[in-house]
Amino acid sequence: MNLPIQTNFLFSSKRYGREKRTIIFLERGKTEILIDEIVMCQGEGNYTFVHYKNGSKRLFSKTLKQFCELFEPHDFVRVSRSFLINLRYLKAFSTTGEPCVIMENEQKIDIARRRKVAFQNIIRQFTIKSIA
Repeated sequence: MNLPIQTNFLFSSKRYGREKRTIIFLERGKTEILIDEIVMCQGEGNYTFVHYKNGSKRLFSKTLKQFCELFEPHDFVRVSRSFLINLRYLKAFSTTGEPCVIMENEQKIDIARRRKVAFQNIIRQFTIKSIA
């Protein structure tokens, strides 16, 4: 049985009250994700681990690039080839010496050299947006 092409890719997010939710259509059904609960996404080839704030993680058979396209409008930023982080769960960061971020779950993630300047610009914009 051939499934419609849209069932193999990430679908756009919806807004329910204050919570942002995203529905991901998979080959065997659909999965609903609360965007506000995601701390980071970790890419492993054609698979992505989604790490939640309660400490759990879930494996999806989608690339990190697909998650980037879906989550970047929701204050997520890609800091390296393997990591997409939620800026709302950013605890600390350093762009001097060895650039890295520390998430609220105490995980340290290195920032790629080529993404350092873009990360600094995104942090400035996020800070301005958060204050306003």
